[in-house]
Amino acid sequence: MKIKALCVSVLLAFSSTIAAQQDGDTIALNIDESITQPQQQQSWWNKKLLHKGYKGHLEFFTEPIDDNMYLLGVSTSHGRQFSPQFFLGGGMSFIFLEYYYDKSRSKAELHGTIPLIVSFADFRFTPITKRITPVVGLKMGYLFFFHFLRATPYMGVRWGLCKGFGANLGVGFPVFFVPFGEGTMEAVRLNVGIDF
Repeated sequence: MKIKALCVSVLLAFSSTIAAQQDGDTIALNIDESITQPQQQQSWWNKKLLHKGYKGHLEFFTEPIDDNMYLLGVSTSHGRQFSPQFFLGGGMSFIFLEYYYDKSRSKAELHGTIPLIVSFADFRFTPITKRITPVVGLKMGYLFFFHFLRATPYMGVRWGLCKGFGANLGVGFPVFFVPFGEGTMEAVRLNVGIDF
């Protein structure tokens, strides 16, 4: 829990700092007065790069679940950017579940890799539409082979590289729900990706 709180705090602080630096549209002369600058052409730094229409995302991620299990994978989602702030789409994740079990008393070891496929709906919200901006979202999906429901709220930072193309870095907090059983399984997801 402390790692989750630390990751969230660092990303929020970084995003807020960058956003505050980009919003300098007034000049303060002294405490009592300010002059609003005339609208200028968008510069490289504050150019709005998210436009309506088709949008695709490609991400690589890892999810350490515990000392004996972790997930590595790639996901892609495609959908519509309804406005510079809102994206809704669907996608698939291709995941490799790596597990290791060491039973020290009998010296039996178990190691393996299980491929998994997860389909999901992807909602993203970009509150500030500048070149560097925070992103929050939610992926809701279904893990086919194990019949788990999966919810992954996430947050991160998007760097707009050019029109319609950006790089993303973020953390997510996936939770697996067993529909006909009890209990959940939690992890922290670290991802890096691009959007186009």
